[in-house]
Amino acid sequence: MVVPNMQGLKQLAANSRVSVIGGGISGLSFAYFLGKLRPDVRVTVYEQQGRVGGYIQTNRASEQTQKQTRCVGERALKMEKGPRTLRGVSPGTLIIVDLLKKMGRLGQLRGVHVGSKGNRKYLVKRSGDGDAQVGSVRGELIEVPGPGCRLSTVGKFLASDLGRVGLAGFAKDLFFRPAAGDEERLDRMSVEEFFTRHFGRRMITDIGSALMYGIYAADVADLNVQSVMPGLVELERQEGSVARAMLKRLFRARPRDDASKRPSALDEDLQLYVDRLGSDFDLANLAVLLKKFPMLAMTDGLSTLCEGLRGSLPGNVTVVTDSGVEKISTAGAGGAPVVTFDDGREEACDHVRSTTNAQVFGGLVADTAPELARQLAEFRYTSVTVCNVLIPQREVKQYEGFGFLVPKARFSKDARVMGVIFDSDVEEHSSVLFPAGVARGLPPVLVAGGSTAAAEPPSAETRAALQAVEREIVGREDPRPAADQFTKVTFMLNVAGPRAPPVSQLRQVVAETFANLLGGGPLPPGWALERTTLRDSIPLYDVAGEGFPRRRVAVETALGKRFGGRVSVGGMTFARGIGVPDAVVSSLRAAAALAGGA
Repeated sequence: MVVPNMQGLKQLAANSRVSVIGGGISGLSFAYFLGKLRPDVRVTVYEQQGRVGGYIQTNRASEQTQKQTRCVGERALKMEKGPRTLRGVSPGTLIIVDLLKKMGRLGQLRGVHVGSKGNRKYLVKRSGDGDAQVGSVRGELIEVPGPGCRLSTVGKFLASDLGRVGLAGFAKDLFFRPAAGDEERLDRMSVEEFFTRHFGRRMITDIGSALMYGIYAADVADLNVQSVMPGLVELERQEGSVARAMLKRLFRARPRDDASKRPSALDEDLQLYVDRLGSDFDLANLAVLLKKFPMLAMTDGLSTLCEGLRGSLPGNVTVVTDSGVEKISTAGAGGAPVVTFDDGREEACDHVRSTTNAQVFGGLVADTAPELARQLAEFRYTSVTVCNVLIPQREVKQYEGFGFLVPKARFSKDARVMGVIFDSDVEEHSSVLFPAGVARGLPPVLVAGGSTAAAEPPSAETRAALQAVEREIVGREDPRPAADQFTKVTFMLNVAGPRAPPVSQLRQVVAETFANLLGGGPLPPGWALERTTLRDSIPLYDVAGEGFPRRRVAVETALGKRFGGRVSVGGMTFARGIGVPDAVVSSLRAAAALAGGA
């Protein structure tokens, strides 16, 4: 397997020393994998903060919030200040589940079933002149159909204005033909332009843009479609019309039910993981099961994953917190990299892995590689304000589900609310997947065995066993006791300027949203809000200049030439996606490349 940021890496010699800059999920997982693959290599992770986890941060509500709300339960007081769920059955998600088993923390894993109330998702749509609002965004919520939803949800959506927009856009695309020169423009085309060509402008501004804000915190006019939706670009290249390509796939001969959709062989990254590190799971069967649980979380928060990795690092790996890095140079013998710390210390090593964002990394190499630093400075990021809201009253809204997103057509530059997550609903309608998984052992159908990469589909017995496991998990859904009188939500806001919105403005937006849009009326007294701003936290996969994909490849190539494969970059910017699972896969690839061997 060859991916751009693996090219040119210099395989580590025996007894090498490796410095990892950044103790977030990327740095920790890289150190874990490399430490396991090469017990002879000494790996040190340097983290500037006094804790590990980076943007993943699970906190207990502040003393002020506890006093103000008078809430005391652990469920009410758990606050996720950053990422909180793992989405989809990706290779990275499957690897994380297996890592939790290896770390003895599998019992923390929770899932929201595809048919659960906690999986319901909403969009803000247009209404009439007297419609409700999010701040100054006016509209109302409508549930978006998805796997496992009710037929009434599909019917209501299709009968709505958004449904008519979607059907009209799909019909328009059936007759789409690429224009001359489109093939050359695809690599630098924005999501907005791509969707407008295929489905019409309202399809992206009224519907699709909400997903982009929810994931990337960015306008669809800025996002590079090749970076964020490469699958759709490939469908255009193959068929012209995305809709025609989808219909062909839909009506192609397929298995009788979802349980038959077991991969004929493992994804390359999963196979790499199994071959080099082993798996306690039959990952193909696990993938079938997790398709029924599209959202995964941890009982004690996503920080459990980072803390578990730190506690499970092999003996040749060390984590040093409160340790800032000032410079990376090539002052070592034979051009080996040297790390200079902010207290003046220097450490020579054989390889440096940076998991900081590109601009920070550019500052570290500015003296040694000024041209590379200039290239790195061209990367842009978005900032997000996370508002954890705790209300000392049960069910102060009329909707139940995962939450809602705000599309571009409904987006207000004053409020800048991208979406709201109904935390207490998600927690209530989730189930512990393996409550005694470590002590009791896994369900037999999920235990790793000779069928891990088998080409034949699962037998009827295997399908029945997976369905039995699914039913058992659903039966463990964890409703809140009647005594839990609280509602917990998280507001996600895009931060456009250098300053985050003041708390007074945020409180006004929250109050307006509940009173007008969520149908809960005025909020009860004593509710609390905790604000956290994540500066430059999400890479902007933009179309500016040469565009994000080409910029990234150019930097990776220049980095290899300048440092001779002894310095590499990870983190969200140089992974193949911004999710936690993407970061873990990127770390696995790099660790395997540096470790060498088979």
